[in-house]
Amino acid sequence: MKKFIFTFYTAHPLGGKCQPIYAKDYSQARHKMCEIYGNNWGFQYTEAKWEEWKKQAKKIGCSVEKELEPIYCEEAM
Repeated sequence: MKKFIFTFYTAHPLGGKCQPIYAKDYSQARHKMCEIYGNNWGFQYTEAKWEEWKKQAKKIGCSVEKELEPIYCEEAM
């Protein structure tokens, strides 16, 4: 299982937070996110890209989103 991180737009009620989803691949994680939140979210990251973004965010003074409880795709377990 791989970890994917999804962010929300600033105006969203969950803006400033991110949703981790564990899935077998990028597509499965995206499908689960859309199933739960529709298209009302920002960006999808692999775990490696997310760690890269967090390092860049700290350098430029951006706050890094707080993680919500993770979601696990049943098919991936």
